[in-house]
Amino acid sequence: MELREQDLAALAPWFDTRDAGVGGEAPDGLTELDEDEESGAIHPAEDPDLTGLGGPEEEEEGPAGGDGRELRGGRKHNYRAPSSYVELMRSVGVNLSEDELLRRYYRERARPHLIRFPAREAARATDPLPEGVETWEPGSPLADVDWVETVARSPIVVPGVTTVQRVFGAGAGVSPERAPLDLYVGVDCSGSMANPKFVMSYPVLGAVILALSALRAGARVRAVLSGEPGRHSATDGWERREKEILQVLVGYLGTGYAFGVLRLKEDFLDAPPLRRPAHVIVVTDADIFHMLGEVKDGWETAERTLQRAGGGGTFVLHMPDERHFGEPVARLRSIGWDVRFVARWEDVVEFARAFSRTTWASEGNHR
Repeated sequence: MELREQDLAALAPWFDTRDAGVGGEAPDGLTELDEDEESGAIHPAEDPDLTGLGGPEEEEEGPAGGDGRELRGGRKHNYRAPSSYVELMRSVGVNLSEDELLRRYYRERARPHLIRFPAREAARATDPLPEGVETWEPGSPLADVDWVETVARSPIVVPGVTTVQRVFGAGAGVSPERAPLDLYVGVDCSGSMANPKFVMSYPVLGAVILALSALRAGARVRAVLSGEPGRHSATDGWERREKEILQVLVGYLGTGYAFGVLRLKEDFLDAPPLRRPAHVIVVTDADIFHMLGEVKDGWETAERTLQRAGGGGTFVLHMPDERHFGEPVARLRSIGWDVRFVARWEDVVEFARAFSRTTWASEGNHR
């Protein structure tokens, strides 16, 4: 039997939960699977919380008279795949684009690993230099009022009329200033790399950790994806906007075989000089050696990139060691590059965590 329009209108109050959650923000903490989700649902008749009867865990007592849970050891973190996270957000009515949900997923996965990005000393900091007073206006911080000068001018205090605040200029200081290194992070996005929309991409997660750490320290970031010969994508210059950086990093190309050396040429050799030093990190695999030899002046480009960047450079290579590529690895190091090996892509996360401690430990700017 079909319901008439007026009948549907009368029943509308009963459907008050039909669109529950639609348009809401994506809640935090849902990238990780709960323990109950991993073990699966149980029938209500076997749920000890409902029946009041002991479950299987209570029947198996441990050596100390416990419930046996300690026999299983500590629980290891288990995370949803990016595609499962997006599907979950859709099911609870979160009305955000897939790209925005992917940015949130990788940002949440990166958050526990964030560390302060290293800084280096500039020539000289500045000291405040008193230059007089000006009128203090209502709405400005109350702590800025110079009460001594205000009362000296008039015993009757009228905000915005008699109130004044001290004005400071900048004079040459004697203490060193901490200026954060900018970060250039290039990620191999060739056909052999995982698509971060469907499965966890650890190169992308490592790049997100590095980028967010750099932003936290006040640095600028240029993020580049490259699968060449083929396609590439990059931020529009050196960015401070998190959204623009993550938008690039969670993308996918799936072309070519390695990170393109021409990206370094375009971003450092053909571009105007940088305003401040930057550290260059390229996450790729052993195919980069073929790329360096195939591209015209590839090795020279790699060397000159470090000279233009001014803050050093690191190749993070997906290979167990230099056993089969000893000569090209030695050549990279001879022109100034640091070379790190990751036997598993998962190890990129640990590299990203330890990067500031191992590379800039002498500057003491790490946690």
